[in-house]
Amino acid sequence: MKYFKHEDALTVNEAAQAKAQGAKVIAGGSDLLGELKDKILPEYPEKIINIKTIPGLDEIKETGNGVSIGANVKLSVLADSEAVRKAAPAVAEAAYSVASPLIRNQATDDRRSSKKRRDTART
Repeated sequence: MKYFKHEDALTVNEAAQAKAQGAKVIAGGSDLLGELKDKILPEYPEKIINIKTIPGLDEIKETGNGVSIGANVKLSVLADSEAVRKAAPAVAEAAYSVASPLIRNQATDDRRSSKKRRDTART
């Protein structure tokens, strides 16, 4: 792999600004690191921003018309959440069906779109 700069974001605004400047965002990084290793991305990022360091992104909050799900909510928490099962049962079921319990206890939902890119690139 090539060199890249790694920074921890402290706020959503800080992460958004870095992303707007071309940084890639990670919360665990396993999908992104796989993409980098497999040379799937069209351009190699100069900077990677870690969002696990942003307080509150690991929370599920009930809102007036549903739920707000933070990017760092573990899939197992998402699948087991009574609030999510009530407001968005398909989301809870999808989170439950994504992987084994071991993976669900570690994985977050923030990079699932990158897995689709990687699977598509391999076909």
